[in-house]
This record gives sequence, structure tokens and C-alpha cells, in this order.
Amino acid sequence: QVNQISHVYTYLSAFYFCSYTMTSVGYGDLGPKNITERTVCTMMILTAGLCWAYVLGEVCGIVTEMSIDSQRFRKRMHQLNAMMDHQDLPKALRLRLRSFFLQNRYQAFYLTQQELLKEMSPQLQSEVCTALHLPWIEKV
Repeated sequence: QVNQISHVYTYLSAFYFCSYTMTSVGYGDLGPKNITERTVCTMMILTAGLCWAYVLGEVCGIVTEMSIDSQRFRKRMHQLNAMMDHQDLPKALRLRLRSFFLQNRYQAFYLTQQELLKEMSPQLQSEVCTALHLPWIEKV
């Protein structure tokens, strides 16, 4: 049984070593001295690593969505929120305004698609429309 406990201690120490090496925490001058300290440090390292991965994922998600249109929309929504706060508008009206601007965003996207279609040759327009609407036509 003593041999089993020493194996557990060895594996926990190895897991501690791997966790602080993989998360780039570093070795430092001070470190845990016993198995309890190693276990607590490992939990803290893993928690911090997961939090950092989450933050990095959110930042990457924001950067990927940063098209000119989405930046313009976010700026417009920021201006709307600032105006609503400044004017102290009621909550129900705020919700309706946000809903309106969200709907307007999708309408602008649709209009952009229509403009692109108008710039295409009649043959390409036909092919695009067929590709877009064929599933609906086949259902009829």
C-alpha cells in the first residue's frame, strides 16, 4: 500500500510538472514543497490556463468578425445605446429600437446582394438565382 501511495505522489508530481510546462507558467524560484501544495498549484494553473484559452478564443472571434460592415453596424449600435442612455428612454422603447436596427441590418445585407446581382450578366444572374431558389422550386 505504501508503494501505491508513492506511485500516486509520483504521478501527481509529474502532472504538476507537465501542467506548468504546457501552460508556460515557468519554473520560478519558489515552488510547492509537498503533494498538497502541488495539487493546489496544479488546479490553479489549469484554471488560469482555461481562463486564458477562453479569453484568447473570444478575442480571435471578435477579430474574425471585423469586416467593414460589422464595424459600421457596431458603431451605429454604440451610438444608439449612447443616445438612449443620454435621453433616458424607457426599456420597452429601447428594445424596439434595437430590434429595428437589427432588422435594418439584415435588410441592408439583402439590398447589397440585390445590387451585386444587378451588376452581373443576365446569364450569371440566372445561374445564381437558380442555385439559390432551386430547393424551393423542387418542393413545388
